[in-house]
Amino acid sequence: MTCPSQPSRTPQVWIAAAVLVWFCAVVLASASGWLGSLSPLAPPPIAALTMIVPIAVYFAVAALRESVESIGVRRLTAIHVMRIAAAPLFFWYGAHGLLPQIFVDRAAWGDIAAGLLALLAVTLWRRPSGYWLAHLFGMADFFVAFGTAIALTRQSPAAVHAVTGLPMALIPFFGVGFLATTHVMAYDLLLRHPGALNHHSTNLNPQESK
Repeated sequence: MTCPSQPSRTPQVWIAAAVLVWFCAVVLASASGWLGSLSPLAPPPIAALTMIVPIAVYFAVAALRESVESIGVRRLTAIHVMRIAAAPLFFWYGAHGLLPQIFVDRAAWGDIAAGLLALLAVTLWRRPSGYWLAHLFGMADFFVAFGTAIALTRQSPAAVHAVTGLPMALIPFFGVGFLATTHVMAYDLLLRHPGALNHHSTNLNPQESK
């Protein structure tokens, strides 16, 4: 009698290591003043790259996509509850005149709404429609904030330059890219395994229905 094979945890270890390196790189780049020394026009393109690169890697590496299946949509959604904690930081920067109020309002209230939707999706709804709503809104919130930052930068190049300093730098250069990637991962799981999710599941990952 043979035991069923378990998926390798190696890809998950590599994922955790890559996320840690990414986090530390942003801290060092900001603390050293490197981010602040760049052109005021640089933050939006750099933030965009932090979304594009990990998403491209996700679709390019089959082992990575398989590993994400063991994480599951529910856990990918639960991560976004942390966005509620980002709102006070935005409000603080706005109150001290470090960021334009229109950017602060859109980013902060958008994060609060995205975090609450994620919380509802993993606690009360726990069905595909709830996950789709949380992840579609969450990604739309990023695009609204990103578009606002670009518009403000065009009007005044230094408008959002404060995002290059800590602790705010962790949001556009790490948090947004990381969370946007988990949105795409969730889309992928929901599209590839639409029947694998149900509200009776604990982890809500496709492996549970096999």
